[in-house]
Amino acid sequence: EFINTLGANDEALLMSFGDDPRIDQRWTQNQSELRKANDFFADGNTALYSATQTAVEETASRSGRGAAIVLTDGQSTSEQADLADAVATANARGVPVYTIGLGFGANEQKLKSLASQTGGEYYFAPDSSDLHSIYNSISQNINNAYKITSTTTNPTADATNRSVATTVTAIGER
Repeated sequence: EFINTLGANDEALLMSFGDDPRIDQRWTQNQSELRKANDFFADGNTALYSATQTAVEETASRSGRGAAIVLTDGQSTSEQADLADAVATANARGVPVYTIGLGFGANEQKLKSLASQTGGEYYFAPDSSDLHSIYNSISQNINNAYKITSTTTNPTADATNRSVATTVTAIGER
């Protein structure tokens, strides 16, 4: 479903994770290749936080806007990393993590925490029929996000608060 939201110039990478994270399709704009690699099934252990860290590192290595999208039940059963490690990695690399808790057994507390602490958003999907609207929402969030940085002309490092005014004009608006 998310592959269908990609624009002509968008790239995606697909990963799966059990005991360890595995990259199933490297970064590509080719939606056919992404669909071929999109043959996942739920079974066994889950290295959720290690996989999240890998996804964040992969995303951070690309130019432009990006995000990690994690579809899971939120159960982490086979881990070297923990929630704090995944959050620290995402924040250090500036990559928001969007989490989707699939099924009524999803560990919503941890998935909400991972998303909110990294600038992403949490979604609950009782079953896979809910994924279409969730992926559309995530796609819109990613495409409408902007990162603004500024450099002060005052070189004094005195911890003084400085006011910054930013004006945004949407395309087609005046």
